[in-house]
Amino acid sequence: MDESRFREARLPDYTSPFDEDYESYYMSGRLFNQQLFREFRGVFEAVFHDMDDTKFLINSVGSDARYEKGPVSPLELAVYVDEDTAKNPLYKRLTYYANELTSAKVVDDEIEWRNIDKVKPARMPSKNGQGLLSPNRIFDGRPLHGNVELRTKQLEYLAEEAQQPRGARNLNSLKKKVREYHETTRDGKQNFRGEELTHFTPESGQITYDGNHRWGVKMGPVRTIQFALARDKYRMLRDGFNPKILGEIDRHVVKQLDDLRSVTNQNITDSTVSSLQDQYKYFLHSYHQSQWKHRIQGEEVLSRDSQEFKHRLNEVYDIIDITRGEDQPSYFFSKPESRFYS
Repeated sequence: MDESRFREARLPDYTSPFDEDYESYYMSGRLFNQQLFREFRGVFEAVFHDMDDTKFLINSVGSDARYEKGPVSPLELAVYVDEDTAKNPLYKRLTYYANELTSAKVVDDEIEWRNIDKVKPARMPSKNGQGLLSPNRIFDGRPLHGNVELRTKQLEYLAEEAQQPRGARNLNSLKKKVREYHETTRDGKQNFRGEELTHFTPESGQITYDGNHRWGVKMGPVRTIQFALARDKYRMLRDGFNPKILGEIDRHVVKQLDDLRSVTNQNITDSTVSSLQDQYKYFLHSYHQSQWKHRIQGEEVLSRDSQEFKHRLNEVYDIIDITRGEDQPSYFFSKPESRFYS
């Protein structure tokens, strides 16, 4: 094992979100994440070179895979294995690296493990219960090291599941998640385990982030757009869309909207899609500012221009409002062209 390669792993240089406007930050943040991905792809190639990498795939997931993360949160990993025997040696070594060898908290020690022949693909693995519904962990997963065909296989399993009765239930659950985040976008409030949390206040432009239960604009406009896209893509699989083509769509939310425009008919106009992209950049920037301020200055409240803040929240709310129903038109994008079907 080449432990030195993992010990020396560091985050690339990062531009503070307070040093750039949201448009410029979008570009520099994407560059930071691309450099981070290349760094850790090299790390994993070095430390796992002696293992049979046809039996596993290490993926970055979440904001890492979408090239949207800031340096406050550690690198999230999901590992696909195609047989139980592959899990044990890989699990032991990867867990050791994540917990023991990095001088800075770079890799999240809560690594997601998936035996692709056993796990319900739309849900995250869980020891207790059926796991969180999150097909975007597969949609957005970005291979770091191993057999990339395992991701293709997982997408195929996801498509098979989507077309079963369980797929209808999953789709309805995704619609419900969109509606919940949509309502939070309206007033900044969320009911969490019987407690009403205030993530932000539209009238004052104040955003609250404490790294615990209050997550600022992530729990309103950011999650609304992310889950609306997950809903649309899952519906596309349920309708028979080719999962391999869906797997080639860009992971980054702004780019996803462009890619989906190229393979589907839209229920919303080009100008509406452009507005949604702009709002997403703005709120992602605000979310990273909240994280940065909490970590560097220990402050939980970030203030934005209240008039602009409320206007942008209303833009997202109104766009989602026309796509939130149980029946058509309830999606950003309608049925894709026939040439993209399996």
